[in-house]
Amino acid sequence: MDLKELHDKVQENWAQMKSHMDEQQTEIKKNGEKSAEVEKTITAFSAKIGELEGEIKAYRASNDRPSLGPIGVIGGASSKERLAADERRKYDLFFRVLRAGVNDLDDPAERKEFRDRYMVKRASDFDERQVADISVEREGKALSLGDETAGGYLAPPEFVQDIIKGVQLISAVRPLAQIRQTSRRSVQYPVRSGVFAAKWTAETGTRTETAGLTYALEEVPNHEMYALVFVSDQDLEDAVFNLEQEILDNCAEQFAKAEGAAFVNGTAVGQPEGLLTNVNIASSTTATGKGAVLQAATLIQVWGDLKTVYAKNATWMMNRQTIAAARGLVDGQGRYLWEPGLSDGTPPNLLGSPYVEIPDMPNIAANSFPILYGNVKRAYLIVDRINVIVRRLQEKYAESGQVAYLVRKRVGGQVVLPEAIRKMQIPAS
Repeated sequence: MDLKELHDKVQENWAQMKSHMDEQQTEIKKNGEKSAEVEKTITAFSAKIGELEGEIKAYRASNDRPSLGPIGVIGGASSKERLAADERRKYDLFFRVLRAGVNDLDDPAERKEFRDRYMVKRASDFDERQVADISVEREGKALSLGDETAGGYLAPPEFVQDIIKGVQLISAVRPLAQIRQTSRRSVQYPVRSGVFAAKWTAETGTRTETAGLTYALEEVPNHEMYALVFVSDQDLEDAVFNLEQEILDNCAEQFAKAEGAAFVNGTAVGQPEGLLTNVNIASSTTATGKGAVLQAATLIQVWGDLKTVYAKNATWMMNRQTIAAARGLVDGQGRYLWEPGLSDGTPPNLLGSPYVEIPDMPNIAANSFPILYGNVKRAYLIVDRINVIVRRLQEKYAESGQVAYLVRKRVGGQVVLPEAIRKMQIPAS
C-alpha cells in the first residue's frame, strides 16, 4: 500500500473504533459497566491503528532510500526471477525428476514433456526410450536425500547470509532534545535563577532598587559507556559474515538503547540525568475517584498546566500501552482527545500536539508518571563529547588467539529548563 492508502486505512479503522467506543459509552450509561465483547473489539482496532502507524513511519523513513537488488543493482531481480515463466517451469521440472524419478510426476502431461524433451531424441526409437525410462527410475530409487552417502551430500541446504535479529526498543529522546558538540569534559551554561519585579511609582515618587535578579551556572558533564567484545582469530578468518562490521552494528544499536534509557530514567551518577528523575520538573494530577487508570481530566490538566510559549512546540512522550489507552479518552462533550494523522504529513496528535512512543516510560499504575508533555528541545540538553571510538586490541590477546574490540562513547544529558516540560501522575484513587 502507498502512503495515501495507509492513511485511509487508519481513518477507516479509527471511524469504526469511535463507533464502538460510542457504543461502549452508551452501554456504561445504561448498565453502569463496560461490555467485555465491545472492549475486546475496541482493543483490536486500537492495535490495528498502531500497526498502521508503524507502517506509515517505516514508509516515510524508506521513501527516499533506493532498494538494492542482487549484485548491488538498484531495483534488480535474482537470476531465477528474470527467467521467463516457461523456462522456469522447465528448470523446476528437470530437477524434480533428477531428485525423484520421472514416475514420481503425477501429471501425465509433465511425464510426456520430460520424456520428449530430455529422454527421446528420435520418436521411432522405442527401445532407447524404454531403456532411458528404466535408467532414470533406478537412479531415482538409488539416490536419496535421506542418505548422505547416497546423494544427500550432493544436495546441501541453502545457507542464508542474513542474521535474524529481534527488535531492540529504543527511546528516541535524542531527535527531540537540544544537541551540542563539545571538545571539553563538560559544558557550562549560565542560568537566570531569579528575576526582579517591576514597581509602579508617582511622577516625583522615590524609586528604590528592584532587587532579585540573580544568575547561576548549570554544568552538563560527559559520561562514558563502552562495549568489549572478544572474537577468535580463526572465527574472523573463516566466518562467512563480516564479523567486525556485525560487532560494530551491534555496539551502535546497544549504545542508542542505553543512552535512550538514561535520557528518561538516568540517575545523573556516572550517566546522564533522566527527564523523570529531575526533581524540578513539576507534575500534574487530578483525583477522579476512578482508581489508577488514565483519565481524560488528568491529561487535560497537564495540557493546561504547561505554559503557552512551550505548548506551541510541545510533544507528548509515553509508551505504547499508554498510547493505546489514550486513544479511547473523551472530554466532557464526548469529543475524542486522539486524532489520526493525515496523508499530507500531519502526524497523529493528542489534544493537538504530536506524540512520540518512548518504550522506557513506565506503564500506567498508581502514583506512576507514564506521560511527559512539553518542549523537550528547550528542556533537555544532550552534549556529545566523542561519538564512537573503536579500538582493535590485537596484540594484547595474541597469545590466546583472540582479538578484542573496545568501543567507547562519551555523552552527557541533563534537564536545563524544568519549566518547559511537565510530568503527569496517575492518582492512586
